[in-house]
Amino acid sequence: MKKAIYLFIFLIMFLLSCATNDTTSSGRIDFYERGMEHFERGNFEQAIADLSQAILQESKNENLYIIRGIAYLYQGNYDRALIDFTQAINLNPFNSLGYFNRSMAYSINGDQDKALEDIEKALFLVPNDENFLQVKKRIIELQSR
Repeated sequence: MKKAIYLFIFLIMFLLSCATNDTTSSGRIDFYERGMEHFERGNFEQAIADLSQAILQESKNENLYIIRGIAYLYQGNYDRALIDFTQAINLNPFNSLGYFNRSMAYSINGDQDKALEDIEKALFLVPNDENFLQVKKRIIELQSR
């Protein structure tokens, strides 16, 4: 149940942040849209395949890595998710959602110290974000166990 709540928060936060992003770059839109359709239907394997194709066409778009990372999380593939979130951060170290999602992946995977480090980075970029603050509180609770 805890994992489902975390993953739901991931998805909402990310989709809200992408609502204003341009998804009409040449060639990417078909794979991106198809990948998102598969993602929304819970077909994460096909979503990952389509998002991987979108990444091949637009490898500098950190948001594609974040979406694919979330799909990996839904599959339980935490190592691949962490790789994608790290790549998103490398592409844009000012994207708070890269840190937020990597924090969640670390937390789900049991590494609360790294999770706390990343959520603090997200809060540095977006101070007082309610979702980030709630996740930080939860991570601290998990650390004390």
